[in-house]
Amino acid sequence: MGTIVRVRLTEYWPFQKGLSEKQKKMEGGTEDRKGNPLYALEDYLEGNAPYVSLACDFKGGAPGNVKEFRQYGYQCWIPKLQQKLGRNETIIFRLVDTGQHFYGDGKAVKVKGHEPIDVCRRSKPAATDSFSGMLADLFLLSPAGGPLGIARDPRAADEVLSAFD
Repeated sequence: MGTIVRVRLTEYWPFQKGLSEKQKKMEGGTEDRKGNPLYALEDYLEGNAPYVSLACDFKGGAPGNVKEFRQYGYQCWIPKLQQKLGRNETIIFRLVDTGQHFYGDGKAVKVKGHEPIDVCRRSKPAATDSFSGMLADLFLLSPAGGPLGIARDPRAADEVLSAFD
């Protein structure tokens, strides 16, 4: 059986133009925690990115205590977000980034029992397009470089879900 983590989603937009210095510091740069490029959700949906970058607790601390979060690039899937976006093809995410509110004493857990996860966006979305605060299940699929176990083909989703039963 695969691992499912209860999460609370937020969004960050490091590519947003016109940010103040304070906002730039909060959003971070355009590279992930290992110095690789970040990939925004919108770029993925347009076919211009291999995955969507997520920020998480890279130390795997409470409340989730998820050891997979310590593995850079772990591949995962958020079906509820995919459904909200009205997408049939699978959206692939990777745990590649972090921030000061995701680990240690600064970790901001807003909903008890839900691990905070930040989704990389191209720019700050309109309120109607935002999913910040959404509670969802994050399906952990495989380590970076491992077999993904899911494809953009929507039929593959049913196969993956069966592994989590």
